[in-house]
Amino acid sequence: HRRRDLDKGRLHAGRRAIYNTSATSVIQGNIGVEIIGAAGTVSNAGTIIGGYALGVVLVSGGSVTNAATGLIESPRSTVQLQGAGNVLVNDGIIRETGSFTSGFFAARLINIGTVVNAGTIAGIAGIGGTTGGALELGGGLSRLVMEPGAVFVGQVTAAAAGNVLELAAGG
Repeated sequence: HRRRDLDKGRLHAGRRAIYNTSATSVIQGNIGVEIIGAAGTVSNAGTIIGGYALGVVLVSGGSVTNAATGLIESPRSTVQLQGAGNVLVNDGIIRETGSFTSGFFAARLINIGTVVNAGTIAGIAGIGGTTGGALELGGGLSRLVMEPGAVFVGQVTAAAAGNVLELAAGG
């Protein structure tokens, strides 16, 4: 069992990728993984925990892939992709643990992007009067693909017009 404890798993433009490939490995910090300065890539098969803030934040956008064995959790918006051309592929669990009372989502695309979900994306909206939820598509023209087995706990919202919901064919 390998564990990386970080205040912030922050990477700058020179290093833009995190590969957490073992199901037993853990990346943990106030912010689990933060990539700034350029688009980033996070591939997770283990556990990423944001202790106080975000689980994964890509300030300049990029892609996050969470495998079936993957868990990403934090008390605030757990996965937040802020740039353009974002991609979130989830086969595991993305979970907001809910230490804060309102306005946070388990996953957020601030700008245009695609979310493909075959796993679980769980927010805490509605518990104790909280707002927020499972997923927020911030920019218009984003796409949500729901694969067979997809689970959303909490609301899925589109903050702008032009977003698309695609129901993938069952296998």
